[in-house]
Amino acid sequence: MRVQVHDVGHGLCVSLVHDNGNVMLWDCGHTNENRPSVFLPTAGINRIDRFFVTNYDEDHISDLHYLRQNLNIQILHRNRTISREQLHALKLQSGPISTAMTSLLEMIGRFTAGVSSPTPEFPDVRYTVFHNTYQVDFNDTNNISLVTFLDCNGVTFIIPGDVETAGWQKLLENDAFRNELRGVDIFIASHHGSDLPPASGPV
Repeated sequence: MRVQVHDVGHGLCVSLVHDNGNVMLWDCGHTNENRPSVFLPTAGINRIDRFFVTNYDEDHISDLHYLRQNLNIQILHRNRTISREQLHALKLQSGPISTAMTSLLEMIGRFTAGVSSPTPEFPDVRYTVFHNTYQVDFNDTNNISLVTFLDCNGVTFIIPGDVETAGWQKLLENDAFRNELRGVDIFIASHHGSDLPPASGPV
């Protein structure tokens, strides 16, 4: 299997292509030269079995409109503590709703049912997600990012979206989160490499 962090400039796009052909994708940021809606089909991929939205900002979803046109997305993973209506209202505070956000809001409205079996198989892959709670813990998009621990054949990645210092500190209150964090081998920096919380003893 292959895990790849794609060069999409300021945004984020991470793919896992399993040996059996099943695909996971985290975010779909893009540059003019590098779009997941183009480079995935070019690589023979026409279906995303599990699509994770780590952060609700434009740089994480900018290619979503075209991605949905060119690939079939099966399962959506996101922080569900924020509703479609709340996300729409939050995004209106910073200006008009973008094409990508319009596509995500429509997608959220459609992907509401539970996953029917059989689910896509990913042998030797384990993932666990964590997030803070909207309006209980935080009111901003960065600190409610979906954080994924991804274990592939014993190598563990963390894909933390744009969590900032306060968000990390809140997540670290969770024993299960700390246990997962102990096993991380590869850390994909959150919020484009911003400062992490200062060390305060053993994790």
